[in-house]
Amino acid sequence: MSKLKDKIVNHAKTEYNSSPHRFDDAQIQLIIEHDCECDHCGKSIFELDDFPDVSVERKEVLCEECYDEEYRTTCPICEESWEIDEMTDYFFISKTNSKEVGKSPGIYKVLKRPFYYGNCLTGFDAFFDDAIQKVSDIDIEKAYSILHPRLNKENITLDCMCPHCAEKYLRKDNFIRADSLYCILQEKQRNQIFADYSDERIHRLRQDMIHRRITFRGLLQLHNK
Repeated sequence: MSKLKDKIVNHAKTEYNSSPHRFDDAQIQLIIEHDCECDHCGKSIFELDDFPDVSVERKEVLCEECYDEEYRTTCPICEESWEIDEMTDYFFISKTNSKEVGKSPGIYKVLKRPFYYGNCLTGFDAFFDDAIQKVSDIDIEKAYSILHPRLNKENITLDCMCPHCAEKYLRKDNFIRADSLYCILQEKQRNQIFADYSDERIHRLRQDMIHRRITFRGLLQLHNK
C-alpha cells in the first residue's frame, strides 16, 4: 500500500502535463480502491496526459475526457467549456430554427423542467405549455454576426447559454459594457501589439470595430426593454 501511495504521489508531482499536482490522503485512498483506473473508460491514471478528477464526495475517479463528457458542456454561442451545473436557464431560438420548433426568434427562460418533449427517433417535438417564457426578441445569429462578421455562425445549436453570454445578450442597461474593449482601440497598444500596422490600417480597423460595437449596443437597446 505504501509503495503504491508513493507511486501515485510521485507521478502526480512530475508526470502530468500540469504537474506538480497533489492528491490528499482521502483522494489517494479512493484511487487505490478504484484500482488506479478511470471508472468509465478503465484507463490507468499512470497513462493519462493529465491528472484525473478524484471526487471523494461522489466516490468517483474520472480521466479528463470522461469527466468532460459526464459533467461539462459547451456554450453554443461562445463555444467555451462550462460545468453543466453552471449553465443558465436561458436559451435562444434563432430565425434558422424558429419554424422547426414553432416559436418566434429570441431568448427564452426555462420556467420548469422538463420543458420540451420528443422521442429517440424524431428528436424534438414541442415545448410543454407554460414551461418557457420569452425574455428578449433579439436574433442571436444577427447579434453574433455583428460582433464576429468573419465567423460563420449559421444554424447555432439550440441549447442553454453560459452565464457570460446570458449577461451579454440580455443586458438591459449600461450597454457600453456589453462587449469587451478591443485591444486595438487602446492607444497604449498602438506601439506594442500593432507596431507593424500602418496608421491607415489602424484607422480602418478601429472604425470597423467601433461601428460594430455601436450597432450591437443598439440591437440590445432595441430588443431588451
